[in-house]
Amino acid sequence: MSDNKTVSRAEAILNPEDQDLLVSIGIGIRAHRIQSDLSVRALADRLVIGVQTVLRMEKGDARISMGYYLAACRVLGLQLIDPVLLSRQSEHLNLTRRRAGRRTDDEARFK
Repeated sequence: MSDNKTVSRAEAILNPEDQDLLVSIGIGIRAHRIQSDLSVRALADRLVIGVQTVLRMEKGDARISMGYYLAACRVLGLQLIDPVLLSRQSEHLNLTRRRAGRRTDDEARFK
């Protein structure tokens, strides 16, 4: 018998590595929530979302907005992105754009 589960557009465009990453983030959120002694309801209330959304997020559901994943990580003190590395990558991109004669986003914004 075939599985008739409807696949969302977000799920359809994710490659397996991206889906694995979302599942890993969800596992991290759940682990940090439990370690912080927060119930699902308490985290949902802090994020102003439903309990079912938190449960789906903890499973790595691609239909949940990345903003909610990031907000949950912030609330739980879970760092997903290395800000120093991100800053270096941004600086490298701006330098590359300048060398190519293109304006950076900052230069265009403050002109």
